[in-house]
Order: sequence, then C-alpha cells, then structure tokens
Amino acid sequence: MDYQESFGLARQLGDLVQAVEDKVLPLDPAKAFELVDAFLTTDRKTVERVDDSSGVVSDAYRGHLKSLAALAAEHGRPRIEMLCYRELLSCILREARSKAYVHAARYYRRLEELDRVTDDYGELGDHQAFLGGLRERHGRKYSFWRRVDE
Repeated sequence: MDYQESFGLARQLGDLVQAVEDKVLPLDPAKAFELVDAFLTTDRKTVERVDDSSGVVSDAYRGHLKSLAALAAEHGRPRIEMLCYRELLSCILREARSKAYVHAARYYRRLEELDRVTDDYGELGDHQAFLGGLRERHGRKYSFWRRVDE
C-alpha cells in the first residue's frame, strides 16, 4: 500500500475499533474481544506492508491500545489487557521515547500485576520470557529501569 492510501487505512482502523466498542461490545462482549484480539495481531503484518513513513497506520494501532486495555480490564480479559500493555511498553522502548518512560514503567508494573492473576498466556509467551526479551533488547535504557524500580 502506498503512502497516500495509508491515511485511508488509518481512518478505517480507527472506525473498526470504534464500531467494536460502540456496537459489538454492548451486544456480545466475547465476540468484541475476539475482534480486538484479531485487530491487535494484524498490527505488525499490516505496518510491514504499508508505506507508513508518516506513522499514521502505526499510530492508529497504538492510539487505541490504552482504551482497549481499559475495556479489557473492565470486562475481565487479562490476556487482551496484557497484549495491549506489552505493545505499548515495547513501542516506547523500541523508539527510545524517554519522555514516555514514566508511562512505560506504569505499563510494566501493570503487567506484573496481571502476571500474578494470569495462568494462560496462549501464544503470547509467559511473562518471564517477555521480561527477559525486554532486558536483552533494552537493558541499557537505565532511566527506564530506574523508574521501574521506584
């Protein structure tokens, strides 16, 4: 998909999430979270096939992660919540957005809380494996790790 088409795709992604929240969730929460899960798993596949040099497509995914995590928490879907927070945390660290480390540390702590009540990680991989990968890739981001330890 070329650059010009990416803006339309970003709008469509936003419209899809809004439709799931407004129309599907009130009628069938289980179906809504199946759709949320499918939406989240298309992230990397989509972004890799789009000229997203403007960042609008990746922002469309990330822009909804916090609200989707809140919805997942509200409806008792810890795996979906975990998926959202893992992606938010990973994105902040991957892009070295040091001003957002305060949020990343909060997401990290929430993931720790979710780990204590989650026993089914499905295809996500367990929490310790996720943390090991973070430490391996981002171990030198000392200001982030200091915030985690506060």
